[in-house]
Amino acid sequence: MIKDEEFFKDLFSWHDQEDFPRAMDFVRDAHAGQIRDEGTPYIEHIEGVLKILKDEFHVRADTALSVAALHDVIEDTSVTYEDLKNAFGPVIADAVLTLTKKDGQDTKAYLDNISNSDISWLMIIKLADRLHNLRTIKRTGNPEKIMRKCQETKEYYMSYAKAYPDIERKLMNELRVLCYG
Repeated sequence: MIKDEEFFKDLFSWHDQEDFPRAMDFVRDAHAGQIRDEGTPYIEHIEGVLKILKDEFHVRADTALSVAALHDVIEDTSVTYEDLKNAFGPVIADAVLTLTKKDGQDTKAYLDNISNSDISWLMIIKLADRLHNLRTIKRTGNPEKIMRKCQETKEYYMSYAKAYPDIERKLMNELRVLCYG
């Protein structure tokens, strides 16, 4: 079996650095003034997801990091798909749109859509997003939300994480801390 680090190295073997700095400027503007449930500026979530992708999953590809930075702009700001397409082109805009959960969309259908995408690395971004959410959710002080996210992670996300044993282990560790610790 291929080790996760080798898989990610092969998957993200190109290292162009064109869009990522622009994506970070764009996302800072788009999320300016937004506060997450745990009371932190929204940009800290974006930075947390990027840190997981870079430091733990060894992602270096500009496009993947740009999409990760922008992953919540359609869902949580006034930015539209067209805005993203005009700023970054259809590849990044389509990837962000795929990561955008539609109002009322079933979690399984949402994750299936990401998993079945032609963009093979989108699930890695979604799992990094979930991992960061699990690491920070305790600060909300909302036990119902914590348990709901734990249950949702166990019921839906873990089956997708099985394809990436290191990610699966990290998610399981966070669940142990949150749900059983």
